[in-house]
Amino acid sequence: MWKKSDSVAHPTQKETNKKDYARSTPNPRRRSNRQPTICILANQVIVRKAAERLQLIEVGEKASWNLLWTDQAVTVQQCLSIERFQIVNYIPGISEISRKDLLARNLTRMQKLFPEEYDFFPKTWWLPADHKDLAQFSRAQRGCYYIVKPGSSSQGRGIFITKNIGELDGLQQYVCQAYISRPLLIDGYKFDMRVYGLITSCDPLRLHIYNEGIARFATQKYALPCNGNTDNVFMHLTNYSINKHSCDFMKGEEGSKRRISMINAWLLHQGFDVGLIWSSIDDAISKTVIATAENLKRQYRMSFPRHFQGCFVLLGFDIMLDADLKPHVIEVNRCPSLNIDSPLDEEIKEQLLVDTFTLLNLKRLDQQRVKEEERKKLFESSQLVIKKIALKAANHPGVDSTDKEARAHDEAQALLQAQIDWEEKNSGNFRLAYPSANSEAYSKFFDVESNSSVYQETVASKARKAMVMKNLQNVDDEIVPAYENFSLKEEEVKVNGNTVTRGRIATLNSFEPCFINLAEERERLRDMEKRDALVRSANLRSAIVEAMRQNGLLRPNEIEEPMKAEKVKYAVLPKIFPDFEPLDTSSYFL
Repeated sequence: MWKKSDSVAHPTQKETNKKDYARSTPNPRRRSNRQPTICILANQVIVRKAAERLQLIEVGEKASWNLLWTDQAVTVQQCLSIERFQIVNYIPGISEISRKDLLARNLTRMQKLFPEEYDFFPKTWWLPADHKDLAQFSRAQRGCYYIVKPGSSSQGRGIFITKNIGELDGLQQYVCQAYISRPLLIDGYKFDMRVYGLITSCDPLRLHIYNEGIARFATQKYALPCNGNTDNVFMHLTNYSINKHSCDFMKGEEGSKRRISMINAWLLHQGFDVGLIWSSIDDAISKTVIATAENLKRQYRMSFPRHFQGCFVLLGFDIMLDADLKPHVIEVNRCPSLNIDSPLDEEIKEQLLVDTFTLLNLKRLDQQRVKEEERKKLFESSQLVIKKIALKAANHPGVDSTDKEARAHDEAQALLQAQIDWEEKNSGNFRLAYPSANSEAYSKFFDVESNSSVYQETVASKARKAMVMKNLQNVDDEIVPAYENFSLKEEEVKVNGNTVTRGRIATLNSFEPCFINLAEERERLRDMEKRDALVRSANLRSAIVEAMRQNGLLRPNEIEEPMKAEKVKYAVLPKIFPDFEPLDTSSYFL
């Protein structure tokens, strides 16, 4: 189809614009009303049940899915390959709060800057890096107990309580946390709450908290820690994965696992202000996410440069109330357990996922509509280029680039407002925690990286900085001026499976070419071919050539040369790469 428009008999500019606009303008007849699709890469039955309730169509990983649900981390390269009609349940950089060591590092830094506002996080050390700080604290606070968690464990494995930090292995990686010895008790039992938080947007930050959740109880009545009971995990730990093995574990609505709504009813019956308690919980969760919000925004912009909303994440916050009803954030889980061990689990978690999928507004991710919008944007960009060329030929000052930026900003604001309106009408059992009516109070917590003290407060950060400065000094001592003191060293490298010996220039200022990786080169050429096919589908090249021809900027022989080069540009690729298959570009020309 593109050959006709690029024929020698050049159409008029008006005819060219009509054809291009017809291709780029969305056609209602071609829009599909199919249901959104979901690809599930996790062994979680409850996710499939929630998807079936919303009539989402489950497809394979290689299909054109709209929602990818996975329990694994997604790399930046994988994020960059995600299309604008797709969304994934992983936010790059979320490990800054979901990993025990990184959560401790980030919240400890914020405690240094804002000690009163971030006092909801127990005093925590990452060992062995912070061992000196821990020893100093232990000498000042004698009699304090610590809960120690292995850095790479989960579900309560390897956790123990100790008073003597000298018994810790100096080489083992631990997260050591001051033990909350006066927790709030219900019927004499210690408990914590799994509160679900949903981040639907990083730029700007939008955080929702689910109104329902699960309270996990210890199975033996609580007593203050002492040398005789610190080994009793059924008394001091609330992890369900541990207490389900206790002979005292109770099933049922009022057993060892209960609804958060039942906890609220108990608090209300005791005369406590439930609204104030949950306001403080929302505040603690919001500050936890804000502690790394700027990093999340940077990671998101780098991983999803073309998306308005390319990812989300469902988090599990473990919250414990002390005897003074003050909430404490114990840890954050990126993949909260979605296993079904009881009817309570099934009811709460299934509805949680249904409300999550509904809040995401998956029907806006229609593949056909998104591609039509991309063609329309490409057509508008081509018209702007043509206008600039014509104005340049007429010695006109040109078109202000701020117009394009203003249109892009207005479009982003319109998409954001549409999503906000959707969330307000389809929030389900979620409530919006951030932004809120008092968002101004959180403004001082953003972008604290400009304060240099953030990176100089912990022993670990000081050691890292000293090592970096030492390495930089070593590099400065070894650098030689460009083109001086070149020395050749023999080294063996593998090229296409063959070992080749070559001379390597031992200098930091070498312009020596590297061996080409054929797989990467083939992928690069394939992407270039796709890009050219997309440009041809909008008739952009022919429109620019026609505009230059009408303004007398082309010589006669230059008019035909682009057409000839286009035909032979990729014709030589099968000769270079025998397994190179021509790209099927029929889908680009609708």
